Amino acid sequence: MWRLPDDIGSGGIFYELSGIGKRLYVFKTQQLVDARVVSNLLDRMNSTVVSRLVEYFRDRQSQIIGTWIKATQNDPKIKSSRTISEPELADHLPRLMSDLAGYLQSAGSESCAEKIRQEARKHGNQRWRQGYQLAELLREIAIIRRLIVVDGLFSFFRLRPEYSDEHHDATDLIDRFFENVTAGSVDQYVENFAVRLNEAARSSAEANDRLREIDASRLSSIRGLAHDLGNFVNALSWAVENFASTTNEPGRVGPLDVLRRNLEDVGSLVRQLTDYSVLLAGEFRLEIEEISLSLLCQEIRDSYGPIAEASGLTLRVTNQPSLQSIRSDRHKLNQIVSNLISNSIKYRKRDEPGGLVELAFQPLNDEHWRLSVSDSGVGIPAEELETIFEESYRGAAIGDVPGMGLGLAITQRLVLLLGGTITVSSEVGRGSQFILTFPRTPPTKTVSDAHA
Repeated sequence: MWRLPDDIGSGGIFYELSGIGKRLYVFKTQQLVDARVVSNLLDRMNSTVVSRLVEYFRDRQSQIIGTWIKATQNDPKIKSSRTISEPELADHLPRLMSDLAGYLQSAGSESCAEKIRQEARKHGNQRWRQGYQLAELLREIAIIRRLIVVDGLFSFFRLRPEYSDEHHDATDLIDRFFENVTAGSVDQYVENFAVRLNEAARSSAEANDRLREIDASRLSSIRGLAHDLGNFVNALSWAVENFASTTNEPGRVGPLDVLRRNLEDVGSLVRQLTDYSVLLAGEFRLEIEEISLSLLCQEIRDSYGPIAEASGLTLRVTNQPSLQSIRSDRHKLNQIVSNLISNSIKYRKRDEPGGLVELAFQPLNDEHWRLSVSDSGVGIPAEELETIFEESYRGAAIGDVPGMGLGLAITQRLVLLLGGTITVSSEVGRGSQFILTFPRTPPTKTVSDAHA
């Protein structure tokens, strides 16, 4: 929390402004000065002392202002003072000195104090327009107060020791004057900042509305595309299989196999689009169950082992004996595993058969378990590691690898949905490793809840 300089000199309280997720703590001097206290103070002060003090300040006004300009411009914490001209910097000081004289000469009436606060508000608004920070404005006030008290008031009583009995009361009165100056300046800053917060909140709300409209439009487009592609793939698959069943010509077997593989790739893209649209819409709900890891590992071997082998890879799936079962959503965990294995197969070293894809389920601690997915593929450049989970990310060395770059984005969303985290490490030419950490007690929330 920002703190005021010790030499501000006025007792105060802190209060809070809230807006767009942030809190600003602003110093506000206690308002307002009790006119009766000031009147009693002046009743005790000798009117002659007050007159002589006012005269002394007027005689030293030019010197005080000149010293203040130099001190303010040389203060490293008031950078804004060096962005405006000297007349702009000091144009308020003659009025402030005049107000101080009037405050000392009057009975310290509330009307006089209110006039001081109004003038301070004008100055605060001017500094706001000039780009000052509130701390800079308060520091300016602290400097002029110190000069008036030290170079003015203290010097006066050193020169006129016969008035020394009035020193304490005069100091107290000047402090109250600067309380009013500070109060007016801060009030104006608070008011201006509140206006800015409201404008920012309104702009943020409008931007969020536009984003929701864009997301809704994008979701509608993705769903429409997935539906149309799905219908097309189904129709084409039926036509291919129908054609294959009516021909025995050896020369057509190879092209038909290629066509089937291409259709499988397109079908995989359609499923990714469908999964992504469901995640965007927040329509997934977790179905948590107890899962035997020995059975799950065998299912993974049976499902993906032949696919890896056909690509010249060995798939190894293990689980430590100390982790016999986990609680998770079986379908979503299978999607995660499928996406990561598919990613390893896609980015294998195509000119070097004999690569490895390894999955290892491990206990981490009493509250978490871990799944690591490692491969010996082409690897990911260091500059791309921070972007691989973004939509439409595809590696620089993709070549003719099929896909739209949604696999890892979907995987990350699913991991978050299950209350987990996913990280990646990689070295170009040596392969990649994804580390997924999950809670032993998974959440039971929807996608939208998980991101709230």
